[in-house]
Amino acid sequence: LPLPRAPLALLRLTPEQGVKIVVGCAASLMVLWPVATLIHGSVSLEDAGGGMVYSLENYADILGDRRIREALLTTLAFTVGSTLVAACFGIPLAWLTARTDMPGRRQFDRLYLLPFFISSFQGAIAWKFLASPKIGILNDLLVGSLGLSAPPLNIHSVGGMAFVEGLFLTPIMYLFANATLTAMDPRLEESSRVAGFGVVQT
Repeated sequence: LPLPRAPLALLRLTPEQGVKIVVGCAASLMVLWPVATLIHGSVSLEDAGGGMVYSLENYADILGDRRIREALLTTLAFTVGSTLVAACFGIPLAWLTARTDMPGRRQFDRLYLLPFFISSFQGAIAWKFLASPKIGILNDLLVGSLGLSAPPLNIHSVGGMAFVEGLFLTPIMYLFANATLTAMDPRLEESSRVAGFGVVQT
């Protein structure tokens, strides 16, 4: 009996498909092999007899260290804070550009991407001169004009660092939100307004 043609057709690969499969497998191996080695090393311990045993003792030691816990909480606060700052700036800017008739939308669309071309190191230095407790220009202005006893801004805090990082993440948030809002059907907004909902609800 002749063999069915469908399985044979699946085995016929074009040169482009073969290259993609080989490159994909090689890239996966280069990524997964070090990760697997790292995970294996983290759960393997040497017992008294020189043998290998598997345990979560290493993870317990790490989580039991107060400094490690503080570092994890600081990292979590920094990442969540910078993401919220980027969302608070990027999503409204995307909405103004994609869903309103704001004048100069095309020009603003290009200006929003300027942080991509500015070094984050330069931005951090600039904010240090603006909001540092000791040499910050904004702190000097606020203390002098409001008569404060201490500088109100501290760019070296977790909140200050999250704010600066969020500013440099704003273009990424803007691009994602702008693509989504641009692809959305505007008739959905019109239907919502006709149904009596306000701008915020819409």
